[in-house]
Amino acid sequence: FSSSKFSSAAVKSNVITKNNCMLGMGNGQPNRLESLGISMRETGDEVKGASLASDAFFPIAWNDTVEEICEAGIGVVAEHGGSIRNKDTIECCNSI
Repeated sequence: FSSSKFSSAAVKSNVITKNNCMLGMGNGQPNRLESLGISMRETGDEVKGASLASDAFFPIAWNDTVEEICEAGIGVVAEHGGSIRNKDTIECCNSI
């Protein structure tokens, strides 16, 4: 979890880290999917087991950013929570 703490301190929006090193970031985008895509393209194969921190609101888990994050092999997702569909986000992360 130390990498996820580093992630949230390093960049706002989306940042992917591993072993306390930033692998990719996608900030300043109005579209959460594009922001994630930018950060994931930069990581390459290192994405497996990495941490992602996001200040984005995840209104939808399935067929959206959360599912894409989990399917890519990211091991830890740190986000602020509070969505009325928070349970969907947790379920999606735990099922993949």
